[in-house]
Order: sequence, then C-alpha cells, then structure tokens
Amino acid sequence: MAARKTMAGLRTVKLPPFAAATLKKKICEERPEPDDMLFPSSTGTVRSPHNFRRQWRDARAGSACEWVTPHVFRKSVATPIDQKYSSKRPSPQLGHTGTAIMEKHYIAKASETPHLTDALQKLGQQEPPEEPGS
Repeated sequence: MAARKTMAGLRTVKLPPFAAATLKKKICEERPEPDDMLFPSSTGTVRSPHNFRRQWRDARAGSACEWVTPHVFRKSVATPIDQKYSSKRPSPQLGHTGTAIMEKHYIAKASETPHLTDALQKLGQQEPPEEPGS
C-alpha cells in the first residue's frame, strides 16, 4: 500500500460508470489476483509519485497533451464537483481532510459570476427610501 499523508488518503472512492467500466475491462483482460495492484511499477511494487510524473512527462512530450499534468487531473475532478455541489464535496474525493488546499490549488476560479440577475433585479423594483424629515 502506498504511503499517505493523512488517514483521509485511506478511503473507498466511488467511481462514475465510465471509470468503473474501464477498470473492469482492465481487470478482465489481465486477470489480476485479488491483492494485485492495478497499476504497479515495472517490478510489481507501488509506483512512486516521482517515477509516475517522469513517465507521464515522457509519454506526453511533444504531443497535444503536453500541458496535462497530475495537477490537471486533480483539478479536473475537483472543479466539476465543486460547481455542482459545494467546495466541501471534492475534499474526500481527493483525499484531503480540509478544504483550504483544495480550494486554493484544485478548484478552477470562475470566469463569470453565477446567474443571479433575478435576485439583483429586485433591487431595481424596490421603492426608494424616504428622505429623513420629509
């Protein structure tokens, strides 16, 4: 088992159907033993984050996906969960115990405000307050 920074790293993660189907296909094709890792190192051990980053960098070098980093993967998960639910929901998915790091690094900042024009329109429909002493 890979080292974790906190106990939040040890968790059951629910996957969307497309990810579950992909993993099931890999399992059916390779027929691993129950205790086998799905993505081991070349020697069958836990893949180190440093080696993964190097291998990923080499694999995407010169391609249209050169900009895709592990950070982009995490941000691609956190941002839509945050947009649909709230900033507290992606934390467990990413293995964070709190929201501060996730909010700072993994949630894309909105490029436009939410559609709140109905609430703001009410400001224009109110009668102006009376002047004191009138």
